[in-house]
Amino acid sequence: MTGDVAAVRVESFRVVQEAEGRFHYRILLGFQPDRQATEFRGVLRLAINYSEAGKKMQLLLPDKSENLAEYQLQFKHFLRREGVFELPAMAVLQGVEARVLQGDALKYKQMAQF
Repeated sequence: MTGDVAAVRVESFRVVQEAEGRFHYRILLGFQPDRQATEFRGVLRLAINYSEAGKKMQLLLPDKSENLAEYQLQFKHFLRREGVFELPAMAVLQGVEARVLQGDALKYKQMAQF
């Protein structure tokens, strides 16, 4: 990477099961500023893939009923976010992808470690 290009990245992304159907995520984001952009402003989206009764399903967070402010991002160098999501009792988690967007542009994505 050149020193004149601002870049956001996911440093660490983990998901841990707390109880049946309840999961805790922790993500650490990093931002390399440049002369034009001294801070990053964007939004975090989670794509949660799971199976239920043999059918593949996906939950996208935030959804319309949730507090969107919890997923807004504004930081200069590093930002840690944590949260919880729930799946139906018999669902099996397949994977969680974090997507960092700036406006409608996807800036970075990464699958979680379990």
